[in-house]
Amino acid sequence: MTPELFNAIIGEFAGAIRQDLEEAAGIALAAEACASTGNLGKAAEIANGIDELTHDVGRLLSAAALIARRHRHRSPGLDAHDE
Repeated sequence: MTPELFNAIIGEFAGAIRQDLEEAAGIALAAEACASTGNLGKAAEIANGIDELTHDVGRLLSAAALIARRHRHRSPGLDAHDE
């Protein structure tokens, strides 16, 4: 894999992770607002929407780590700042 392709792939993964985490943070804020008004049932219901996003983030992180490890293995001269 070329360094350019590697950087593009990792950049795409980072963007997807950021988007999912931003969405999860928005959901958490909505759940917090419900909880602060005493609507704990609705807060719990809303917070359940975070689960799939955090699961996806974990999978994206695992995939990015795998790609980075394989890229390092095949490109032993890769500097840490290039990752």
